[in-house]
Amino acid sequence: MKLRIFIVTAVCMLLMCFGAAFGEAYTAVQIETDEEWSWDPGNYNLFSGNIQLSSFAGQELTIAMTTDLSYDDGEEHNPLFTVIDGKRIPMRQQSNRTVYIPAEETQSLSFSGSITLPAKEHVKHIVFQFHILDESGNELTLITDEVSVRDNDPASAAGSFYIPCNTGGIAVVAGAAAIVIWAAVLVRSLLIRKKERIGE
Repeated sequence: MKLRIFIVTAVCMLLMCFGAAFGEAYTAVQIETDEEWSWDPGNYNLFSGNIQLSSFAGQELTIAMTTDLSYDDGEEHNPLFTVIDGKRIPMRQQSNRTVYIPAEETQSLSFSGSITLPAKEHVKHIVFQFHILDESGNELTLITDEVSVRDNDPASAAGSFYIPCNTGGIAVVAGAAAIVIWAAVLVRSLLIRKKERIGE
């Protein structure tokens, strides 16, 4: 009985730790698509977002924005920053990188951006990746957020069940929890059999 209580407690603590870690990652950046966003191939779209940078207040950071999209022409098609903290960037100076120093009072970066979808592929979701680099170019952390076709389709969202999070991460947590449980059960079973053999 005590072993079962210990197993359940350990699994709950493991799930809470993983849940807290994933929760922090998901709230670190939030992206919203423009009202006129279209998922048609080759479409030019606008979006906006906010990145929480409280852990790096006062540091000079380079933020590099990329996605998981692939393009058939072999060229690099990164999304571009168009507005940083309310200041519009001239078109010729727009880039997927920006230098930013989080202030103690704000500790976050608000931005707008643009992206052109692949012309020969009908994508249904995009994972935006924000590489946070220090002054020497070393990556301090990587934070991500995903936008999906479901975000722009209320009818589709109402008619199906959808989890707006990293299902791969959830699978890892569930798998780890299952391994812990089965390992504990196996050990307990072996101990019981050993005691029975000794008793004989």
